[in-house]
Amino acid sequence: MKNSSSLSGISGGGASPADSNKPIIIKNPKFSNKLESAGTAHLYLTNNRSSQQNERIAQTIREIKSKMKRKQFMVLLAPPRFCKRNPIAKVEFMNDKVTKVTLSRINCNSWRCPNCSRVKAIKARYLIRETAVLNNLFYFLTLTLDPSKIPSEYLSERENRTHEYILRIFNTFATDLRRKTNEPLKYIWVLEFQKNGRAHLHILLNQYINKKLIDEIWTRVGGGKISWVTKAQSVEALSFYLSNYIVKGLKNNQSDKSYFQYFQRRFSISQNCIRPLQQKLSAFSEERIKEMKTLELDWVYNALAEEQFDEKVVIFEDK
Repeated sequence: MKNSSSLSGISGGGASPADSNKPIIIKNPKFSNKLESAGTAHLYLTNNRSSQQNERIAQTIREIKSKMKRKQFMVLLAPPRFCKRNPIAKVEFMNDKVTKVTLSRINCNSWRCPNCSRVKAIKARYLIRETAVLNNLFYFLTLTLDPSKIPSEYLSERENRTHEYILRIFNTFATDLRRKTNEPLKYIWVLEFQKNGRAHLHILLNQYINKKLIDEIWTRVGGGKISWVTKAQSVEALSFYLSNYIVKGLKNNQSDKSYFQYFQRRFSISQNCIRPLQQKLSAFSEERIKEMKTLELDWVYNALAEEQFDEKVVIFEDK
């Protein structure tokens, strides 16, 4: 698409387009910005296709993951090259009218990135807290591995794969536990490593389960008789405490050593849990791009193709 219109061609008051630190406010825009069936969705548009859609790049990613598997996780000292490389536009609608356009760059969203990992940890923390409240996860269970029951292929002087082992037997444990309970079992688990390097699980449950039954099943599946179960007075405080384990290992120092390996899961939520409502995102279609051109909004698309891409926010206000 040619640059038939640009941001500089839009009339209105507010900040100068050259000032990227302040939002650009367009009062009473001359064009009609009504879009059919837009609702309140946030639409994302990128000028670059996803790297996963390029088979050569995808193959390189698979090879890197294969080499890094089972290596100790560490956060990079600087963000990776692809973090904030590709431009993106977020167009917000209210009552079928464009109200705000944000031009920015795509985060890598990687646990290895020193910037994105903090954001991911915060999002995970609030997801756990809100999910725990919605599902009344008042009961706190800790499952620890008995060293004598861990197979040698999962724990030796040269290798520690207790993360894989405890998650494998937990799936069997949860299946057996569901058969013994009268109401559907809901849970959130967060994994932590002890100082000795062995993994154990902290779990939030929606119902009380007798410790004798827990020990019986956990021993049968290969965990041992090492467990604790209590009821919390505040599910918000408990879930917030539990989420602290997620951020372990995100700092590059010995005191924060976590024994996590690359591509290992830090937490999980059972599928039958009610999740917090999240705004669904939809992509720009060719029809929507044509529609935006008709409404003199094609500068949003064109801005992504500019060599000197500037991050900015544009707000549309009616008098």
